[in-house]
This record gives sequence, structure tokens and C-alpha cells, in this order.
Amino acid sequence: MLTVPPITNDLIEGRTSDRATCVADLLARNHDEYAILIHGAMHSHVHHIVGNAYSLGGSEEHLRAVFDGQASKLDHWTSSTVLVSNDDDLHKRLGDKTYEHAFLVYFDQRLQDFSGDWKALMQEYLLGERALLSGVVGGFAHPLILFADAVDLASPKVAVEALAMLAVDYNPLHRVLDAPVRTPMKQTSALATLERIRADDRFDGLLSTSGVGNTMAILRSEDARNAVLEHFNSYIVPAEPDETNTAFMELAEAAVLLLAAVDAPKTKHEFDIYLTHQLTFVWSIRVLITALPPTATRTLFRAAWLMMVLTYITQLRPEIVKDRITQPPPAPPQTGVEWERLKSAALENTEDPHYTKVIRTLWEFATLWPHNEALFLNACVVFERDFAGWKGFDIRPEH
Repeated sequence: MLTVPPITNDLIEGRTSDRATCVADLLARNHDEYAILIHGAMHSHVHHIVGNAYSLGGSEEHLRAVFDGQASKLDHWTSSTVLVSNDDDLHKRLGDKTYEHAFLVYFDQRLQDFSGDWKALMQEYLLGERALLSGVVGGFAHPLILFADAVDLASPKVAVEALAMLAVDYNPLHRVLDAPVRTPMKQTSALATLERIRADDRFDGLLSTSGVGNTMAILRSEDARNAVLEHFNSYIVPAEPDETNTAFMELAEAAVLLLAAVDAPKTKHEFDIYLTHQLTFVWSIRVLITALPPTATRTLFRAAWLMMVLTYITQLRPEIVKDRITQPPPAPPQTGVEWERLKSAALENTEDPHYTKVIRTLWEFATLWPHNEALFLNACVVFERDFAGWKGFDIRPEH
């Protein structure tokens, strides 16, 4: 199992504060008024930006401003003409976007059946007799992110939305995680596996443009699918706690390199939006492993790793050059000052939930693994210094 401390804040601890009350009010408003999907396809990110702004110290005024900025892009709920009546019905409708609001209504009712115990509700549907945990990889793993947001924000309403999103985004990709774990003959590292994927000629000529919408096209090719599964299964979560923690840190390091070590340094440029998500996926499992039983750990880890393997391929296997983020870090007395500067920069960007998520996550990982702080700080400096928007959208995700 992974041995990391639970995240903590006023929301999780149940301490009353004006900022915590503000967050709860905003989440309640979002739950009642706004749909999970935007135009039936893209995902709402209001939880991300509110949660990150809260964690970075944003004021009530700031929290309301970032919420309003995201809410202006969202769709309002419309009355559902269909209903989900029971779990059998739920399983029949998984993946049907026309049931988006019906799923929400159903899980709202199920929360009442669980007397408001949202953690028990999550565990029932993620790990119960008809477990749906492997489905978190649907919709480019946005359900995985939203479950982590629910824990981060200690919010029953976000937990319900995460379950509804899981139902909406459920797709055949879950079968990869449902398959028996095959122990490789020789254990490898995440970064070494990505390097082998880059050199694997079975992917040559398969894609002409980037975009995670290529995922199903890759899996429909027998040669490419076999190559994906071979690489995916070459890196697994070991059974011993020390080895598991090492593997988790390796996965985080690989995500950092995919963010900040695939473009020329010290030049303003766009960062790949989907490669950047790998950092969010690893952060999500960091949150969830402390909230779910140990039986969930391997599936969560494999979910993040599967997304990393597939996304690296769909984004055309860019070269990873670790030296691009190995400049000397600030002297220790200045490290805290630099993090404060970066956190302030994140709060200054009131429109982009992904920008704030990157800086918040790198700061959190530096706190979790202080012996490796230089890597996370350097990556954050590179990101803040060179950021000029996002790229990688050529083909939208297939949900």
C-alpha cells in the first residue's frame, strides 16, 4: 500500500471559516444550477479552479470571481425526461449521455439512502459488488479528477457529481484495467517505459496529428493495441510498501517531465494540455489513496499509468529531456519565497483552472517529497516563466 499522509484543510477537518463557507455555498450553487458537461461533451472545471484557489489561499472575493468566470461558460441543467430507477437500470444506462441529469438525480437520492455518508456512497459504487472503479478512465479520466476534488473539498455534492460523471463517461477503456494483472518478467520504471514507447516503431506512421481522440483509433489497430498493453503491463505496483512508494514517486516524476521537459527551455511556448493532465491524474490518486481502502490502490495507480501511456502516444511521443529542468534551484532560504511568488502567480490567473492546478500540484508534491523539492520547484519555475497557452487539441477526446 502507499503510505502518504491524508491531505488536510478546514473543509476536511470541518472547521468553520468564512472561506470554507464560501466554497460550500459555491459548490451548492454549482450542483443545483449547472450541468456536469458543457454542450454534452467537455467537462466542467469549476471544482478544480475553486478548490485550487482555496488551497492557495484565495480570498472570498477571489473564490467568487473564479467561480463566476467558470460559471459563465457552463450549461444550465434542463429537466430530464428519463429516469434511473435502481442499480440495474443504472448499469444498463452507463455511458449514455442523455441520462446526464438522471444520473445526478439518482445519486442524489442514493446519498439520502446513505444518510448523507458520501464516503460510504463512493465506496459502494467504486468498490462494491458491482464495482465501477475501473471506469474512472472514461472521458479522459475526468471522473478520477472529480472524485479527488470531492475528497479535497470534503463535498457530498461533488461526490454525487463525480458518480454521475463516472456513469456518463463510462466506456470500453475500463476493460484494460479489468483484465488480470500480468506481472512482467522484469520490473521497469515509468520513465524507462516511456523511452521504450518513443523508440517503438510499431507506433510509427500510426498518427498524423496529436489529440487524445486518437485513443480508440490506436486500440483498434491490433499491432498498436498489443504494443500498448505490452508497455502498460511492464510497469506495475509492487506489493511491498517501500517499493510501492518508490513507484508512486517515479510516476509523479514522469508526469513532471511530461509537463516541463518536452519543449525547448527559456522560450515562451504553449504547453501540451493533455500531457499536463498527467500531473493532475497522479495528484488525484495521491488524494484518493488516503480516502479509499487499500484494495483500491492498485487500480488507481494503473488508471493513472494507463492514461500516461496512452496520452504519450496520442501526443506523438515527444522527446523527454530531463536536463531542461535541472537548473540550480534557489538557495534554501529563498525556496519558500519562490514558492510564494509562484502561488501568487497562480492566483493572478483567474480564468484558467489548468494553470492553477499545475502550480498547486507541484507545490503539494514538493511538500510531500521534500528530498525531491528541486525537481518540482524547477518544473514550476519553467512552467510559470515559459507559459504562453495550451496546445495539443487537434482531436478532441472520444467519450
